[in-house]
Amino acid sequence: MSASFPWQKREISNFDYLMYLNTLAGRSYNDYMQYPVFPWVLADYHSQTLNLNNPHTFRDLSKPMGAQTVERKQKFIQRFKEVEKSEGEHFRKLTDNRGFKAYESLGLSRAVVKGNFVPRRSSHFWGGSFDVADRMFHSVRSTWESASRDNMSDVRELIPEFFYLPEFLTNANHFELGCMQDGTVLGDVQLPPWADGDPHKFILLHRQALESDYVSAHLHHWIDLIFGHKQHGSAAVEAVNTYHPYFYGDKMDLNNIKDPLIKSTILGFISNFGQIPKQLFTKPHPPRNVQSRSSSGREAVLSFQSSGILPPFISSLQNLKLSPVTVKDYPKGAVGHIVHSEKGILAVGKNKVLIPPLWNKTFCWGFDDFTCCFGNYGSEKALYGHSQAVTCLAASVTYSIIVSGSDDRTCIIWDLNRLTYITQLPAQGASLSSVAINNSTGDIASCAGSYLHLWTVSGQPLVSINTTCSPKVCITCCCFAEVMDWDTRSIIITGSTDGMVRGTALVMARLLNNIIE
Repeated sequence: MSASFPWQKREISNFDYLMYLNTLAGRSYNDYMQYPVFPWVLADYHSQTLNLNNPHTFRDLSKPMGAQTVERKQKFIQRFKEVEKSEGEHFRKLTDNRGFKAYESLGLSRAVVKGNFVPRRSSHFWGGSFDVADRMFHSVRSTWESASRDNMSDVRELIPEFFYLPEFLTNANHFELGCMQDGTVLGDVQLPPWADGDPHKFILLHRQALESDYVSAHLHHWIDLIFGHKQHGSAAVEAVNTYHPYFYGDKMDLNNIKDPLIKSTILGFISNFGQIPKQLFTKPHPPRNVQSRSSSGREAVLSFQSSGILPPFISSLQNLKLSPVTVKDYPKGAVGHIVHSEKGILAVGKNKVLIPPLWNKTFCWGFDDFTCCFGNYGSEKALYGHSQAVTCLAASVTYSIIVSGSDDRTCIIWDLNRLTYITQLPAQGASLSSVAINNSTGDIASCAGSYLHLWTVSGQPLVSINTTCSPKVCITCCCFAEVMDWDTRSIIITGSTDGMVRGTALVMARLLNNIIE
């Protein structure tokens, strides 16, 4: 498999590899019955601090959720034996015909947490209305305890949003989600004590846990359970990793079921609880290589100082040597943007950029009517939002947004797919000179005068810093440095009118409390 070897060599993250496996297994954000599945990685949701150096902090990745405790495991084994005994020959025929030695009466088991974690999806998932309040996702700790220990009908894993999307943990739209039997009114999700009630901190620490050395050393065991050789057959029985046949997509051929009642029942199972992912591996998955400290990307990031402004690492732009060879001639005037693609070197004029990944569309600014324009050589679309000239912009294919800055001291976030307005950032202290987007986190950097501002992808302010003591020095351009997604720093490189290039480490100090590294 093309991504397995890079993952073993630590060239891609655990998150990226799991997304790759989900895609190969047919899991999709567009199908609630086949939603991407991620593992529970932590077992500590009660401590005030999260110690990622303690093995007891983590869940046992070599065991499915139904076997996280000895008592729970024994109950499932007993249930398996009872079903095998009661079904008799029918049981053996059912399993042997399909190569399974696994059948478990888990009528309410769920292999993946799906829609009930997100309100909009929840109403769709439960037939147009929200589920009973006591069954909805309201607490990370109680959900873990239910899936790992308390509820024999609950063996849910997680969804990818637990590792990158803090917004899904808040009831920002103030949905009326109901009231639990103990009187608790549902709203924002209750977070573990070590998250200090901050969804951003929870996501940050949860992502750090996913990429930790412990999880990296044991993740291949979980892959064996969900995508690998322990999904079916005797290995699945031994691992207590068996489910009702309805949950196996290749075990039920709905086209051959003539009885409408039986067919409706099976579809109800699938609709409510999803299906087991497609098997990708028939042999044990190889482990990830042990990380050497010298090759650790995180160690390299830690070389940046965590506060304030870093010393310039390029003393003068005059030290850069340029090639005298002409590689592209643009006869229409001044060149504003160049791209090297499979088609060759592409160039467009001033105040215009080519849009990836096909580079066949452009985004233009600097018009007298204060507009931005999308277009290709056949058509253009004007976007109205600024009251003065647009001075800078940045695009992100990953998040499908474009950010434009203007002399009116504001930034506007545009939807790259629909070519529509999303939101406007608050006015800043000077005209915008540069903007940038972090393709890993979606964070937005904006530069106005000597100030550097950091925002979330939804427009919430994170950090603001004055990069120089001189009021005469202004930032002219900026970009994000590539760091680990789960790192607490945003490394931003800026160029200024004094000819200096600076690296600034913006540390979100509110996220660093109570972290034990």
